[in-house]
Amino acid sequence: TAAEASSAFSNYDWSAVQATGAPTHSACAAFTAGSWAPGPKNTQTHTLTLDFGALVFAEGVRVWEHANPAAASGFVKRIDVIDEQGTMHLVWQGTDSTPCGGKLDV
Repeated sequence: TAAEASSAFSNYDWSAVQATGAPTHSACAAFTAGSWAPGPKNTQTHTLTLDFGALVFAEGVRVWEHANPAAASGFVKRIDVIDEQGTMHLVWQGTDSTPCGGKLDV
């Protein structure tokens, strides 16, 4: 799985690659590396794109949320999937009320 993001808080510890593989956080803790975080801490739009290298027939999407500060959790605004022709399809958009350390299941 490959990952790229619009920005990253650091070159490795909070880079897009941290969004691949099994989750490393199951609780909320301040300043804990091992998850993707955008560079600037602000309200602008940030994107994270995952590429599975092969066509994947997903039955759902699970986003594990970890935020610093914890009140910043619930940050997902929309989820799109990209088909084999490169066309983007919206699968979820709304208000995310996921608490820090929780997971958003779509």
